[in-house]
Amino acid sequence: MSARTSDDDKVILIDQRKNIESRLLQLVNEVFHGTQVNYESEILDLLDAFYDTFCENKADAFINAFDNLLRHEVSINQDLITWQAVLSEMRRLVQPYLTTEQMIVQSENLWQQVSQR
Repeated sequence: MSARTSDDDKVILIDQRKNIESRLLQLVNEVFHGTQVNYESEILDLLDAFYDTFCENKADAFINAFDNLLRHEVSINQDLITWQAVLSEMRRLVQPYLTTEQMIVQSENLWQQVSQR
């Protein structure tokens, strides 16, 4: 097995993007129901950053996007615990489409980094 994940290995994950996006947005609407804030653009930005990091090899895109989101949430006194649930759901939705051991390891490293924020 090569040290890098090939583009062919990422095809399934890329093909499932819209499905993952739809399911994640559904969860976010349930989690944040009743709040005055619409988080759709933040979720889409976070998902874009995940794909940029994972599929386009843009090293810190996801971590930076998540850090920016957390800073914003702190500035408006929002509960950060909810974002842990969003990350967990994102991880759960992505996991079935990781087709190689290298992809799984790369993904787990990424989730570990953001969960320590």
